[in-house]
Amino acid sequence: IKSRSGGAPSARDRILASRLGAHAVEKLMLGESDIMIGIQAEKLVTHKLASVVGKKKQIPNDLIKLAQILSA
Repeated sequence: IKSRSGGAPSARDRILASRLGAHAVEKLMLGESDIMIGIQAEKLVTHKLASVVGKKKQIPNDLIKLAQILSA
């Protein structure tokens, strides 16, 4: 059976996951909850879940076209 996971994570993937996880644990230890950890401009950021749940982010058309080309 062939995997559809997209392959093994790169070093960048692993570092990003470690940074996000460590930041999440730090926030939990400070008593913060109901937040989302993300990255913007290479910096870790937090947002209250209530401010992001249910919102949709517009995907630029050029990225949609690129995804269509690459998936063909």
